[in-house]
Amino acid sequence: MRNAVGIFLVMVFCFLLYSSSLSLNLGIRRGITRSMETIVQKIKVLADKTSPTAPQNLSGGYAPTIQRVASYYNSTSLTKHTMAAFDSAGSDVLVVCAGTHEDALLTPSDNFNNTWISLVGPTNFGPTKSSDGINLRAQIWYAKNPNVGPNHVFTMSLSTKEPLVLSMIMIRGSDVSNPIDAVSTIGDDADTLVLTPTSPRITTTHSNDLLIAFGKSRFGEVWSAGAGFTREPAASSDFLTAEWGLATTPGSYDATFVIGGPTNWQAAVVAVTPTESFLKTAQITLAWQPASDNVIVAGYKVERCSGVDCENFAQIGMSNDTSFVDSTPHASIVYRYRVRAIDAAGNMSKYSNTIVVKANSAIN
Repeated sequence: MRNAVGIFLVMVFCFLLYSSSLSLNLGIRRGITRSMETIVQKIKVLADKTSPTAPQNLSGGYAPTIQRVASYYNSTSLTKHTMAAFDSAGSDVLVVCAGTHEDALLTPSDNFNNTWISLVGPTNFGPTKSSDGINLRAQIWYAKNPNVGPNHVFTMSLSTKEPLVLSMIMIRGSDVSNPIDAVSTIGDDADTLVLTPTSPRITTTHSNDLLIAFGKSRFGEVWSAGAGFTREPAASSDFLTAEWGLATTPGSYDATFVIGGPTNWQAAVVAVTPTESFLKTAQITLAWQPASDNVIVAGYKVERCSGVDCENFAQIGMSNDTSFVDSTPHASIVYRYRVRAIDAAGNMSKYSNTIVVKANSAIN
């Protein structure tokens, strides 16, 4: 309490100084403003007694993993767009989603001479309520068992000059002979402008598929991941976002997003098949829907115990986002997992649901 009072008095002093010092230069006033904002945030943390909500929809299993991601956005109309060089080493399938306008035909290529297979699209969606005539055009490709390595350069050639937005996902652990289990069509909002972009549903046939989803918007948006998915910020921009989830059992799945304001959009989801040889040494991947807090969620505590009915959970790690990789499973052991959120003041949420995962018997 004494610390809180002291911080409050300092805040009042800073406010009076700021108000009375009109002759201070703009840089100093901005510095004082930032200091006050920091103090206010600290007071909120000290006074915070509210626990975060519990994480939801915990899932996990052996699945392909995302090695790296990259994104590209250029509002300049060009017939050739080239991404900055990236490192694709270790990846066994590359998935690319690109979006532009009108009827531009897109042709992907790269300096490693990979074959790019069109997975879905091109799909146009021309908003009938639009007054500017600009429509959406999206397409997804993949390169299986690709040539990879450092200084990988990807280029998209267009039949007409248009801006381009692009998302590159590099994955390890796919079935290189047949890496795609299922892919949806590219759905759209049908001019409803709803704030929850949702892909058409897919039906998977393999266990532990990695789900990769893309959302494309007509105007710049603040995108968030939907339930059971984790957003990939480095693979995203204001106009094209990427997220991933797990399909631990064969079944029917779709992908959802949340956007900040009404606009026309497109969305699709791809299921990547794991390879058996990868599963022999794979780590267990966990994912969950984020918790919320009145101030800020600082992270998530991940707990595990051994046995189908075990209760002696122990923390095995912390995560700053909504996923975690357990790199310490032992062969043929059944594990139970659960997750709880913690805020900056140390308040902890209730636990998520508990899941059971059996470690692969062939783990080294």
